[in-house]
Amino acid sequence: MMWPHHPSTPIAAKQAVNFEFEILGPDGQTVALEPYMGMGGHAEVIKSDGSVFAHIHPTGTVSMASMAIASPMAMMGMHENSPGPVVSFPYGMPSSGDYRIFVQMKHDGQVSTGGFAFTVR
Repeated sequence: MMWPHHPSTPIAAKQAVNFEFEILGPDGQTVALEPYMGMGGHAEVIKSDGSVFAHIHPTGTVSMASMAIASPMAMMGMHENSPGPVVSFPYGMPSSGDYRIFVQMKHDGQVSTGGFAFTVR
């Protein structure tokens, strides 16, 4: 798994960022992704001091139980049948510090997991 679209400028706290990831095949080309648990991927953001843990989705992140109660039709809109070759996870870091993002995406029937470290100013 690759993080080829790592932000070129420092990540700032309290600003939205699109974290984009892709999986490259043996030939170095981007592979076709499959839905994983109904979405293009899943990610977890963890701050090194343990004060932040967030499970995020490419289509946005809300409590799935709250979404199902508030609007079952909107819940269906969160599912992706054919994710693109690059999966983007929108999120805003609540504070500065050192973080890791763990990403899971699926291709060829296999789930790939990658972990990436970054610093927020």
